[in-house]
Amino acid sequence: MSTHLTSPTSPAPGRFGVAATTLTVLLAALTLGAWAQAFFGADAALRIGNRSGGVVSRLQVCLPGGECLERASLWPHESWRVPLPEGVTRAEVSVQGQGQRQAQGQSVSLDSGRPAQLIVTQGGQIEQQ
Repeated sequence: MSTHLTSPTSPAPGRFGVAATTLTVLLAALTLGAWAQAFFGADAALRIGNRSGGVVSRLQVCLPGGECLERASLWPHESWRVPLPEGVTRAEVSVQGQGQRQAQGQSVSLDSGRPAQLIVTQGGQIEQQ
């Protein structure tokens, strides 16, 4: 004698079906676009890298109009892509490393063709690459 057991719940078709798939594809495309903009975007006219061997604190990029962008800290081997408004050709960059009382500063000329690259070295010195 054979008994046939039935499942207590029958499989129900996906409630969200097409909407869930569309939403997943849309979110994946937006995420990919955001990553591409972050890595390859042209909005960063200035890149600051930390090669000092320690944490650099209080990074500040000031524009000719008096507006300043700040970053609290930059860890060793980390870099900061600074988004700057269109047409900015100069900026004043200052950093304060661990144990420093005064910030080291440097004026930077910016070229719209390619990002300026600065490296913070030991002692908080700023070198343009």
